[in-house]
Amino acid sequence: MRISKYMIRLIAFTFCLAAVPLLILGYLSYRLSADELESKAKQAHTQRLEQTKSEMDNMLAKLDFGMIQFAESPDVTERMRQPLTEEDYKAYQNLSSMLSKLGSTNSAVRALYLVNLDYDWLIDQNRLERFSQIADKERFLDYAALPNSSTWLTVPEKSGESTSTLLFIRKLPLTSMRPGGLLVAEIDLNGIIRQLSGNDAFHASQIFDANMKQLWKSSGTGTLLSTAAVELISAPEQLRSELALRSEMQGVFRTGGVSAQEVTYMRSPYTGWYYVWSVFTREKSSEAGAIGWMTLLVCLILLSATALIVWFGSKKMYNPVKKLFETLEQTDQAIVDPEGRRVQDEFLLMERRIARLLSVESQIRTEMAAVLPQAKELFALKLFTGQLRPMETEEKRRLLDISSQWEGLTVIVLQLDASEPRGSDIQDHDLIILSISLLVSGLLPGQLFISTVPLGQSLGILLMNPSYGEQEWTEELNRWGRIIQQTTIQRLNVSVSLGVSRRFNSLDETSRAYAETLDVLRYRMPLGPGGIHPYEEAQVDRVQRVAEYPHDLERQLLEAVRLSQSEWAVDWLRSFFRYFADHNISSGQYRHMVLRLMFNTLSLVEEEAEFLQLLFSDKRAVEKLSEDGPMEEKERWFRAEVLLPVIQLLAKRMEETQQSLVKAVIHMIHEHEGTDLTLEACAARLHFHPNYVSRVFKKECGLSFSDYMAQYRLNLSKQWLKEADMKISDIASRLHYNSPASFIRYFRNMEGMTPGDYRKMYVRTAIKPKDEGAASVPINFIADGGGASDGSPA
Repeated sequence: MRISKYMIRLIAFTFCLAAVPLLILGYLSYRLSADELESKAKQAHTQRLEQTKSEMDNMLAKLDFGMIQFAESPDVTERMRQPLTEEDYKAYQNLSSMLSKLGSTNSAVRALYLVNLDYDWLIDQNRLERFSQIADKERFLDYAALPNSSTWLTVPEKSGESTSTLLFIRKLPLTSMRPGGLLVAEIDLNGIIRQLSGNDAFHASQIFDANMKQLWKSSGTGTLLSTAAVELISAPEQLRSELALRSEMQGVFRTGGVSAQEVTYMRSPYTGWYYVWSVFTREKSSEAGAIGWMTLLVCLILLSATALIVWFGSKKMYNPVKKLFETLEQTDQAIVDPEGRRVQDEFLLMERRIARLLSVESQIRTEMAAVLPQAKELFALKLFTGQLRPMETEEKRRLLDISSQWEGLTVIVLQLDASEPRGSDIQDHDLIILSISLLVSGLLPGQLFISTVPLGQSLGILLMNPSYGEQEWTEELNRWGRIIQQTTIQRLNVSVSLGVSRRFNSLDETSRAYAETLDVLRYRMPLGPGGIHPYEEAQVDRVQRVAEYPHDLERQLLEAVRLSQSEWAVDWLRSFFRYFADHNISSGQYRHMVLRLMFNTLSLVEEEAEFLQLLFSDKRAVEKLSEDGPMEEKERWFRAEVLLPVIQLLAKRMEETQQSLVKAVIHMIHEHEGTDLTLEACAARLHFHPNYVSRVFKKECGLSFSDYMAQYRLNLSKQWLKEADMKISDIASRLHYNSPASFIRYFRNMEGMTPGDYRKMYVRTAIKPKDEGAASVPINFIADGGGASDGSPA
């Protein structure tokens, strides 16, 4: 199957249109997700390092605070001023107990030493010795030589042990410039870290002191590794140099090399230690890679779905083009390219086909231009007589190419004056009107003139105002009116009068404007012949110009009366009387309108002399509508005395007509019993539509035409079975059944037995007395009153 180039281009363009934004969105999603993950990880590491530092500082500060309280206690202060020997047992016990209590505040405290350098004694939780006699006296002397009053130190333990010791040294007394004693606490650093790890407060991969020595590091699997037994493990050179260059208390930096890391650090202002968390860059890249692969997978799935949607959507969009192309291929066999090959490009074929259609359209327009004047005249005739609805008016205006760019419309009605034409041989008014129509069509310019319409003894002229102002338009109408009058006198020797309507803005108002001009011309006699009579200036009864006669309401009302629709007629009558109140019509015009409506209504039953004589037997019948009084009473009188009786008469007349129609149809059925008579044949003979005959027949008889025919034939067959010695096949043939079997089957369905059994039954019952077996006669469904019987034999 040939795949269209247009189809391929459509699929490619649509797929690119959908795929490019999707790929951009996928890439941006990947970048944003990776950056957000990295940002949250940094934030989490910083927060947890801050927590670790705070917990460690709090624990060491708590121990420091306890040592200060111990050093400032009265017992310690007093004893630091005097020697302590074996004889001072109670004092020793008291100081030993206080040291034990101080050490119990934190399980990581290994030992506490109280050294009096001035009085040469040292005490811990378990012993009292002469300071000058202990083996590591030099160590304590080194502590005393430190410059600060309190110092944190880290020292290695004895060989073979796996823990590191943290020393806190505070010189005594606290406020003295020359130390007379020392308070030394030996703390297990890993013990402190274990305490912090136990409550999830510890988060660091390495800890360095202020001298960049590594105090602790993690294995990365949750276990704690100590430093080497003899010396602390130094930090990697690159990491240590980077930390040494940082003056900020916290930050993030990256290390280079094969084992590149991202390092988050935080420095304690209390101890000067560095708390470090490091992550290998390759680990972060693997996390970002996982996000990237997941994003790529989602994008591929979406692209696959997009491809399917694009494929089916493009096929669906291409189907109308394909069908049109195939149709044109079948009809345009002669369309070929310059090389003589058949055109395969869809849009080239459509372009040439449309060009051909436009050529045909141009030819049709040329032919229509020849009949355009007659079409415009017919259009204007319907406008003058009010036969068009608004939608039809607009549609026909566009079809006839009549401009809608106007400032207003005006109707001029031309009528021949009563005097005979002077010196003219033309006596036929219709011929005169036609001649004047041709003259006017040639006189008036196209931008003003729409059409002329001969209307009996008048000629209607429909004009449009292209751009004139109110005064200018009036002067223009008068000028052209005088030209028309002068031309008719010169060419036809005929005097005419012109009635000019008010300006209106819609073609649908043409009939109203026409009625205005007729009103003007009715009163032209006092003004003299040969005049131009604008509606605004004519001396017409002012009351009649207050409101127009409601022609549409009257038309709807009389239509409802003709159809014997009482409810509709009453509603339209109510609207007719409401029109008087809405337009504040005076009594004179009211009498004119109501009497006009009454006589137009009575004209529907003008043959009913008895009814008219009865209505007008009361000489005050007409006066009742003219008297002053509530409008509701006049409406009720009109409804009760005129409207409803007329509807009843028309309904009775319609019912009698329908009964006569049904009787004629039944007569035809009985008269042509041996023929295949149809409803259409009956309707054609009676000159009615078959649908109307069918509806009336069923209404009057209670049966449809076909059901009546079937029942009538059944009764005839029963009568012939009883009274005539006819074969069953002859009966079936005469009654136009398709076959004897069809007749037998229908007879059995209706009577519960076959025709033969029915004839036998009748033969058995024929020997009974005559009053028990009366013969049947053909049925007749129409009673004297026009109702339907039950359909059984008479």
